[in-house]
Amino acid sequence: MESAPNKRSYIRLAAMRCLLRGMSRQEVCQVFCRSDRVVRLWILKYNTGGIDALVSKPAGGRRRKVSLQRIEDILVPVLKDPRQAAVEHWTGVKVHGWIKEQLQVELIAAN
Repeated sequence: MESAPNKRSYIRLAAMRCLLRGMSRQEVCQVFCRSDRVVRLWILKYNTGGIDALVSKPAGGRRRKVSLQRIEDILVPVLKDPRQAAVEHWTGVKVHGWIKEQLQVELIAAN
């Protein structure tokens, strides 16, 4: 349990451990401040997928529009020294406009 990747997974694993050691479901709900429905869902996950099913995974999300390497190569030096982009200082609007112009990437989804 100590190697759980995050607090959420740790709580799930600890709750399952308590259940496996004989604690009632109602006691587990009280100890971990979770509803009976949530604890039953954890039990179902454990029964169908084992311990791995209790470990929460990072949320997906959309893919990056600009790779980290490209940001590091192009954007970081210019942010550190705005004069390279013929700018005295950066604002959020200026950075967005510069990225849009230089990288030909629309960062904000059109409505």
